[in-house]
Amino acid sequence: MEFIGRPMRGRFLVRQGSIGWMVYDSELKGPAQIKKNGPFAEKLTKEKAEIIAQTLTNQIRARSDDPAQSRCVKAAINAR
Repeated sequence: MEFIGRPMRGRFLVRQGSIGWMVYDSELKGPAQIKKNGPFAEKLTKEKAEIIAQTLTNQIRARSDDPAQSRCVKAAINAR
């Protein structure tokens, strides 16, 4: 499949914040949380922000590859 135009952006973007670098969550429209009810990914070095963004992306991919997760998604779609 060929995409024409702009490439798709990922959910987590590394951006420069007011102080240092941050991982921006484009779905929540703000700084990403490293874990639920945990600290926000802000005021970091660029290298740390890139590592955290990659880690968060890998966690989401791992959850979407989980067969139990895909069954739940299919059940939710079929319930509509």
